[in-house]
This record gives sequence, C-alpha cells and structure tokens, in this order.
Amino acid sequence: MDKCIAELFRRFIENKCSASELRQVEELLKDGGHNEEWATVLEELAVEHFLSPPGDSSPNTFDQKKLLARIQRSAGITTRKRWSANLAWTAAACLLLAGAALLFVVPKNSRRSNIIASSPKAIQKSANHKYLKLADGSKVLLNDSSFLTYPEAFSGNTREVTLTGEAFFDIQHDPKHPFIIHTGELTTTVLGTAFNIKAFKKDHKVTVTVTRGKVRVQKGEQLLAVLTPDQQVIYDIPAARHIQEAVNADKILSWKEYDLILDDVTLEEAAMKIGKQYGKKIRFVNGNAKDCRFSASFLNRNTLDQVLTVVGQITNTTIELKKDVIEIDGPGCQ
Repeated sequence: MDKCIAELFRRFIENKCSASELRQVEELLKDGGHNEEWATVLEELAVEHFLSPPGDSSPNTFDQKKLLARIQRSAGITTRKRWSANLAWTAAACLLLAGAALLFVVPKNSRRSNIIASSPKAIQKSANHKYLKLADGSKVLLNDSSFLTYPEAFSGNTREVTLTGEAFFDIQHDPKHPFIIHTGELTTTVLGTAFNIKAFKKDHKVTVTVTRGKVRVQKGEQLLAVLTPDQQVIYDIPAARHIQEAVNADKILSWKEYDLILDDVTLEEAAMKIGKQYGKKIRFVNGNAKDCRFSASFLNRNTLDQVLTVVGQITNTTIELKKDVIEIDGPGCQ
C-alpha cells in the first residue's frame, strides 16, 4: 500500500486538500487502481467517526450528499452505471462517514472482484457489525468486538479462516473444498450452509448454532457433534466438555435481526426486503428500474430515510415515502 496516496485520500475525504492536491486526487480517481488505499482510509475514518461522541458538531462532521456531489464532480462522473471500483468505494466513504453503517456499495457494472481482493487479511475489532464477502462468495456478518482472519484468495483443498468473537456464516457450496473455521482448539467444517459461531475469549466457551444445512464440530481428531438446523453445541473450554441441544436458532441470532443485507439483488428484490424490514408497501412508478442490480449493506438498523437515500443514489432512481408506501421512480441503471 502507498501510504502517501492513502494520506492524500484521507485529506480529500476530510475536505483538507489544497488546490494542487485536489488535482492529484482527480488524476488518481481517473487512473484507478488504488482500492487498497481507499479501503484502508475508509476503515480508519469509519471507526473514528463511529467512536466520536453522539451529536458531535466538529468541523469534521460529514454531509453525505455534499461529499458525494463533490466527488462526482471531481471525477467527472455523469452516470452512476459507469462507476469504477474506486468510485464505488468513494460513494461508500461518504455514506460511511455520514453515520450510516454502509459496508459496501457496488453497482452492477463495477469490478467487484477488485474490491474483494483489496480486503485486508484480518478485520479487526470494531464498535459495529461488519459484513464481509469472501473471495469464494461466502458471506460473513461479524458481531460487535469480533474479528476474522482470512486469505485474500483461497487455495489448496480447503477454505480456512479463524474467528475471535461472534459471526454468522453463509457459506458458498463447494463439496471439493470444505470450509473450516478455527476457534481456539475447535474446528467447524461445512460444505455449504448457514450457521452462527460465538467464541469470545472472556466467555471461555465456544457455541455453534446451525440455521441451514449441516456442520461438523471437532476438537482435534475428536468429533464433538454433527449439527443440523435448530441444533447447537456448547463447548466448555476449561472443563473440556460439551453439550448438544435443540434450540430456536432465530432467537440465538437476534443480534443480527436489524441488519439489512442487499447482496447482488435487483432493485425489485431490494424493495421487497426494505418494505418487509420497515413495514411499508412498495410501488414502482417506472417498472424499467426494477431490474437494476446492486449490492449494499445497512447494519445496526439505519433509518428508513438513510436507506432510501442511499439506494436511490446508487440505482439512479428517486425513492420517496408517501404515507405508508415507498414510491420508486426514475430510469434506473440503464
């Protein structure tokens, strides 16, 4: 990573660039190829902002609309559908730093693989949830104060990661390459399924809960459990013993109930999810926008206004709440 470029991007996002620095940023945006620097700066600034006191009115408070407009003007953006991976990260920056827990924004034609490849090998502890999409397409939602160590690309006969804390996994099916999660002495092995692992060091135990599919939990060569939906195993580390039981997996996963994950969905699919999440009806004024495909993540219950603003900006639509109906108009990602 080029630290000079990263610092320049930080100054740009914080609106501290000189005229010559602004011209340099414009050239870098047009040239592309600096996803790692963008990702690092966004992560640092997002954490700093989230940890700032509520109601902070300091000069570094971010206005998402003004920042997005400034970035679009600087980069010469005229249509959202032609955003590059770097500009998608830029949009994510203005939204992250405005206080929304938006983890990524990727219009359909962006080079998503570049963004994934730029992910760090470890997502460190944070004050808020983190949503990850790994190189194989698997999805991970990290709970507060948790982190995951993972490779930029999986190789060999297995896909292996290490978890500290709590995370929900939705694993891409690949029978030839089992997915293995390491949590201290335990390993959880799956082929393609959805499940939750809780392994905070302070708790001195590991809990695995399955919502879909089947997982195998082991300590070394010792098989502890084979779990199917609504089953859970709790391993007591000091006592070196485990308990397997039937549970209501939905209750176990209540920590993620307010998160809204829109991963490679059409605007129509996204609208249905948003309507269900916030208890609103949906009406498309222009049906042409329904097929616009994008990805975005809203974590920790963003307001409906924030969600509609972001989705409207990245899909080239106007989205308004009229009484209890979300009305969607505009050409969409054509």
